[in-house]
Amino acid sequence: MFKVMEITLRKFVNFFENLNRAEYNLKYSKVITTAFFTLVLNISNNFQANSQVIEPIVQDSTLQTNTVISQQDSITTSIDSVLTNYAALDTLGLDSLQIDSLAIDSIAVDSLSQQPVGDIKTTVHYKASDSITLNMVSQDVKLFGNAKIDYKPITVSAASITVNWEKNEMRAEGRVDSLGSRTGVPVFTNGGETYETEDIAYNFKTEKAAITGLVTQQGDGYIHADQVFRNAKGEFYNKTTLYTTCNLAHPHFSIKARKVKVIPGKEMISGPFNMIINDVPTPAGFPFGIFPDMQSRTSGIIFPDFGEETLRGFYLRNGGYYFAISDYVNLELTGDIYTKGGWGFKAASQYKKRYGFDGRLLFNYTKRKSEDPKTLEFQEANDFRLSWSHSPQTKGTGRFSANVNIASSTYNQNNIINDQDDQIRTTLSSNVSYSKSFKGTPITMSLAGRFNQNLKTKKADVLLPDFALNVQNLYPFKSKTGASNKWYNKLTIRYAMNATNKLTNTVFINDTDSTLEINAETLPLMIKNGSNGFQHTIPLSTTIPVFKHFTLNPSLGYKELWYFKKLNYEYDAEQGGIVTDTIPGFSAVRTYNAAVSLNTRVYGTLFFKRKYGVQAIRHQMTPSLSFNYVPDFSDPKFDYYKTVQSDSLGNTRTISRYAGFVYGSPGRGESGSISLSVTNNLEMKTLSRKDTTGKAKKVVLLRNFGFSTAYNVVADSFNLSQIQIRATTTLFQNQNLGKSAKMNPLNVNFSGTIDPYTYLLDSLTIDSRGGEKVYQRRIDKFAWQSGQGLGNFSRLTVALSTGFSAQRRSGSNSTSAGRNTNSQRFDNEGDVLANTDREAAEYSEFLSNPDYYVDFNIPWSLRFSYNVNFSQVGFAKGKVTQSLRFNGDLSLTEKWKVTFNSGYDFEQNKFTETRLNIVRDLHCWDMTLSWVPYGRFQSYNFTIKAKSSLLQDLKLSKKRNATDSFTF
Repeated sequence: MFKVMEITLRKFVNFFENLNRAEYNLKYSKVITTAFFTLVLNISNNFQANSQVIEPIVQDSTLQTNTVISQQDSITTSIDSVLTNYAALDTLGLDSLQIDSLAIDSIAVDSLSQQPVGDIKTTVHYKASDSITLNMVSQDVKLFGNAKIDYKPITVSAASITVNWEKNEMRAEGRVDSLGSRTGVPVFTNGGETYETEDIAYNFKTEKAAITGLVTQQGDGYIHADQVFRNAKGEFYNKTTLYTTCNLAHPHFSIKARKVKVIPGKEMISGPFNMIINDVPTPAGFPFGIFPDMQSRTSGIIFPDFGEETLRGFYLRNGGYYFAISDYVNLELTGDIYTKGGWGFKAASQYKKRYGFDGRLLFNYTKRKSEDPKTLEFQEANDFRLSWSHSPQTKGTGRFSANVNIASSTYNQNNIINDQDDQIRTTLSSNVSYSKSFKGTPITMSLAGRFNQNLKTKKADVLLPDFALNVQNLYPFKSKTGASNKWYNKLTIRYAMNATNKLTNTVFINDTDSTLEINAETLPLMIKNGSNGFQHTIPLSTTIPVFKHFTLNPSLGYKELWYFKKLNYEYDAEQGGIVTDTIPGFSAVRTYNAAVSLNTRVYGTLFFKRKYGVQAIRHQMTPSLSFNYVPDFSDPKFDYYKTVQSDSLGNTRTISRYAGFVYGSPGRGESGSISLSVTNNLEMKTLSRKDTTGKAKKVVLLRNFGFSTAYNVVADSFNLSQIQIRATTTLFQNQNLGKSAKMNPLNVNFSGTIDPYTYLLDSLTIDSRGGEKVYQRRIDKFAWQSGQGLGNFSRLTVALSTGFSAQRRSGSNSTSAGRNTNSQRFDNEGDVLANTDREAAEYSEFLSNPDYYVDFNIPWSLRFSYNVNFSQVGFAKGKVTQSLRFNGDLSLTEKWKVTFNSGYDFEQNKFTETRLNIVRDLHCWDMTLSWVPYGRFQSYNFTIKAKSSLLQDLKLSKKRNATDSFTF
């Protein structure tokens, strides 16, 4: 326990100057010094605490004297008693004359009683674990052992601290232990800035400082300096300064300068400097430099990657400039250049307003020139891709969002995309919408624009504008008292209205579909053949409990379409085909249907009388029986379809008058279907001997296991539809393969289709290539009536996915800058969570794109998915298609990792496009070699970049990211 005290501190007046100089001698000096020492001992014995509190004096310029209110003002209340304490003074060997002379000296007492005002204008807290000594003559306070002074907003901690209140100076130093290591080095904090030093001298009044051996962090950079001088503005003037982004006390690389000026929160200005790598000076340098503080966005050069592609040759890629436009938006302009003549341009922007919205905009244009291996001629292809995402972050009644993804039809074929699934994607969709809800009403509305395209067929649709108005559930007969026992109390009605204008490059001409190229010449025809209309939907439903455990759900549906034209068809004998004519004018298409369903849920549990192992098996079955009736809207009385002669032989066809319209045509054929669906869930509870909690664990055996089918009672043949079967389960959950590896759960998805009707084989021929040609018929007779069992499996799909990985290494790879240790937040598994908005954004990006990152704490991992599809029609030979995708990584050492992503094509008996990455963690640098060894995109890419320390705290190292930039 160390002793502390509470005193009122102010600038002391040297009362020795008030004494008669002739009477001043060594005896008086000894008496006064001993008196103050005795006073300090008395105060120390009376007050014990964990911190020193120095109450402030606030000087009022309108008053001649200052009043100090303190319940523990020990100096003013105890001085007389100390001076008259003969027992204490006897130890000094003084006579009574000397004592009286000192006691009567009113000048000395008065000088203490007035207590002049000092320069300290705030409360100072200080503490030490070893000792605290005060010298009232020199006005020094010395703290030893884990010393700390808190003088808001300044905090200093060190092995020893000395404060002189007369000169308003403080000095903090570390100490050298018996092994020669320096410990207890001073840490100086001023607001949000922290500086680590070897020793520091600071003036509280002028706020100037002289520092030796400084280490501080400015944004993502770290500054090491031998000698530093700080002025009153908080600016630093350094000698022999190292600037680095490496967060080690002895950094791997740095920029070394002899003269540096640092303006915290803004920039660092340097004289001549050069690069130092592993203590080896390099000739890379400049006569001067300006390094912005990375706490704010800063513009800078983006250095390109280099590599080689088979199609385009050697390249420099993703080089350009980063524009920090403001704190809310940035812009990145980069370009690519290839030795075979191709080039590319990319513009990327990110914007964000806190509590408002955020988004990304990306435009990429590429010109590819490649040599045809057969003709040796160069082929040229121009491609583009535009993507835009905008997400609101407000909870207001209005929300604007966008998700745009548009590309030329050959973009994916001619450009490498990081995501292999995106590489083979054939459909793109875009949506820009604004939605609004009206507070206090059940009404919501939205206005959107949509664009859908198929890169393979080149078909595209534009829906602009697309308006929707919805009225949520209304209960017109709801009881005012809250009772809802009657079926009409639960009667629900809704309303939805949609209005759309649709342009498409698929044109319906003479009963055939044609796909047009989208250009200036075809645009007028697309507009002419475009369609628009309104759709009104009114569903009506209720719920009726029957037979205690069943629920009956009757419903009615009404739909009305408004179009402003319709089609007419005539047979043209001269052309030998059907001619289509457009008839303008308002046209209403009305359809309706009626349905009723009966649902229930059945439970069953089988218990086992055993202490451990399987405790119970629970079965849940959900059957559903429904009936749905839809009239035949192709009946001539509706005039929605027209039957017309199609050829010279007199054959006829029935064609919809609204074929290709925005909301389609009414359905053909009368339908009165009875549908049956049964879904099962099977669960098991087990109790392990190793489980110390004594609680049984639930294990899902089967999910969504069941079947569904329908029977059309009004059809004249083939009344029973195909039988759909399905099942899902997860096996081997939380399986540890010894102490060093574990297995991910095995996900199994099964689905199939059974055709219940009989097939008759008429003939079977084999062509010259050995292929079979089957002539067969499907007859209106059930398979089980013909001895063919339940039916024929016309389709069967099984999907499996799982993975294996090593156990995570204990500990973390993260290190701290210099001697700094920053506070971190941990989740339930001990992983470090994001501390700042920027870290949160990086971590969110990782969750969205996990393949862009490498976790060095997992020695190895392997993930794979396998799909097999079987299809067969009657006696025809069944067709089996398989796909295998796998990816993983392997750590050669703790800093070297190999990642791979590939698959296998069973039809062509070869591996699909394979990508290998060799990643080297250089602590403050990342080195990546990406290699596509074969295929259309055969290439390699080498990248080495300095990295931020943010994701080190998240235990992840960034592998590749399209938005990477190196800014200086």
